[in-house]
Amino acid sequence: LGVSAGFAHGLAVLDSGGVVGWGCNTDLFGKKVYNQATPPPPDPRLKAVAVSAGAFHSIILYSNGTVLCWGSNDDHQCDSSQALYSRTIVAVSASIVSSLALTSTGVILSWGKGGPTSADSIPGTWSWVPDLGLEGFSSIGAAGKEFSRPLAVSISAGNMFSIAALADRTIIGWGDDSDGRSQPPLPDSLMSCKVPIEPLPAL
Repeated sequence: LGVSAGFAHGLAVLDSGGVVGWGCNTDLFGKKVYNQATPPPPDPRLKAVAVSAGAFHSIILYSNGTVLCWGSNDDHQCDSSQALYSRTIVAVSASIVSSLALTSTGVILSWGKGGPTSADSIPGTWSWVPDLGLEGFSSIGAAGKEFSRPLAVSISAGNMFSIAALADRTIIGWGDDSDGRSQPPLPDSLMSCKVPIEPLPAL
């Protein structure tokens, strides 16, 4: 049903709703064991619908809208309970040291390490989600506020930066722009690039 490639491990969702993993179960140097490629024992009450493999942690999204994270928690990238509360999640994405989730109401949630260019984040606690003057984002933690109008429809976490597609058919990016990952750059390398999406042809 779904696959995801991480830094050195892979994950796949089976037709049965289970998850399998393969590849590296340690850090880059083989010194710390995180078991990011070894999913926890399956819960017969839950059916996986999506997976996301990060660098040293992994995420499962279940059909009931709940999320399970495992692997490295050195930067709190697996501490999802406070970020997710009782929300229904429809998409997840794992980065190197942070995680993203998209709720059924279009709210983006983020937890883990914000990274060196996320000026409004608290390193090691919550990563920073941009307040672009648009509703639909959650900036829990440092900013302490949340917007509720559904705007986000898709999310993806990259290497120290993230992007999201919005319901108005634009794309935004935020985070580290050292390689031009999110254009154009704003002060402190925090991005709010809006890129028009070409309409898809009718099927």
